[in-house]
Amino acid sequence: GCAVARLYPVAEYRKTTDIDLFVENREAVERAVQILCANGFRLSKEWHANHHFVLLSERNEEVELHMTWTEEFKEKHLNQYLEKLQKESSRHCQKADCQGLQVYVYETAWQGFYLLIHMLLHFVGSGFGLRNLCDWVVLWQQCKDAEARQDFWKMVCESGTVRFAKAVTEICVQYLGLDKDKSPVPAENL
Repeated sequence: GCAVARLYPVAEYRKTTDIDLFVENREAVERAVQILCANGFRLSKEWHANHHFVLLSERNEEVELHMTWTEEFKEKHLNQYLEKLQKESSRHCQKADCQGLQVYVYETAWQGFYLLIHMLLHFVGSGFGLRNLCDWVVLWQQCKDAEARQDFWKMVCESGTVRFAKAVTEICVQYLGLDKDKSPVPAENL
């Protein structure tokens, strides 16, 4: 949401339907639920995922409290790798301005890898849309750090998501204007 929206030429171009918060552990989730409920939110009785809680405001604003980045995949290696990364992910956050608010966002490599895993979850479940691909283009077009691209590619290789990363990136290069020079996938792999 706002972590990527801040990179768009006009943040409001990147519409969102909810606010996603990654919370490190069960105790923090319980505290967040208490705070949100004390401020007019209620737990939703229905949601489609096991890796987060959904809360709704009186005006139907939706907040998702994520305890993990994604549902489990069928690939055991990927699940183990994601569990490891999630544990260290808080060390790869920085404060950023998102429409006048200071929020924590992942460093570019970590944000890119999270976006990739998010797209993969949707792809194996129900599919993903143009907004996800646009986020991919905007993130990497704005990235001026070659090291961030290398760090991202290392995570992709270690996680076993190379083919998916290549496919998503190739679509963005061919059809959505992602510069090959800005691609997070090394040129020899496209």
